[in-house]
Amino acid sequence: MSASRPACVAIMVASTRPMGSFETPIALEERPADVVRRRGILLLILLSCGHFSVDVYSAALGALEPLLVERFHITLTQVGILGGLLAVSSSVMQPAYGFLSDWFHTRLFTMLGPATAGLFISSLGLAPSYGWLLLLVFLGGAGVAAFHPPAAARAIHGIQENRGRWMAFFVSSGTLGFAVGPTYFSLVAGRLGLSRTYWAAAPGLAVTLLLFLLLPAAPVTPGHRRRRSDWKPLLAVWKPLGLLYALVFLRSVVQIVFAQFLPLYLHTARGYGVGKANYIMSAYLAAGALGGFVGGHSADRFGGRRVILFSMASGRLPGWFWAVSSCCSRFRSTW
Repeated sequence: MSASRPACVAIMVASTRPMGSFETPIALEERPADVVRRRGILLLILLSCGHFSVDVYSAALGALEPLLVERFHITLTQVGILGGLLAVSSSVMQPAYGFLSDWFHTRLFTMLGPATAGLFISSLGLAPSYGWLLLLVFLGGAGVAAFHPPAAARAIHGIQENRGRWMAFFVSSGTLGFAVGPTYFSLVAGRLGLSRTYWAAAPGLAVTLLLFLLLPAAPVTPGHRRRRSDWKPLLAVWKPLGLLYALVFLRSVVQIVFAQFLPLYLHTARGYGVGKANYIMSAYLAAGALGGFVGGHSADRFGGRRVILFSMASGRLPGWFWAVSSCCSRFRSTW
């Protein structure tokens, strides 16, 4: 009698459902894992939208620099200071925001990042002086930095299969936003003028509203209940983590220099229009987005170490080729 009770209960439950309901007790048993996976994918898509949005603004400075140089008559050294300040506030400060996010355990860093970056970066055209440019760049970069650590920590939460591929989707969404940024701000500045680029903040504000409405609170674990940092997991992997940090730093130096100076170089030294220079910049960064997605897929198939070694080796070849070709062209012009 007891052995048949589960079947009887299942039949009784099924008989109480309205007509047209096709769920079965087996489906109910399989639902928790499917629900976790589906929610994980939806969370990944939501955070990827935020990542795309916030990185659109992180690429804006390079796109606007030709116009800022003409308005404020700033030197290349001052342009470099702007780019360096953005790199510090948007990238170097990310571990600090990750620490604060773990400490306070709040959604605010993730939610407010796109709006903060959008408002301050898009307001560069309103700056009355170079000092205000520095302040706006720093605050906009803070919005970029605040978003990345908590969003990356939750990007593939609940996804157990092909995690490298799904993480590559999240990373590539940011790189794609970085690629769209120069073209987006070039179009906005071309149509509305530099003084009205503040309208470019609209997507960031919209994404922040979307995150406010849909982003769930992060699950609280016993570790989060303690208001102190646990450094043991970090110390256990400090060697590979330090090596990866150094590799990312070197790669970012090349990428940031290109992103900040390529449109200005093409405009001032090669005579390209601002729009065309930014289109070339977007093409370069779009290739990076594609490479990030392919790298994640390849890491699942061939191993992360091989992909990293291949990336660091092959990524230097175009730079060396450009440097050698530039030197050769200058040598020929002198003779």
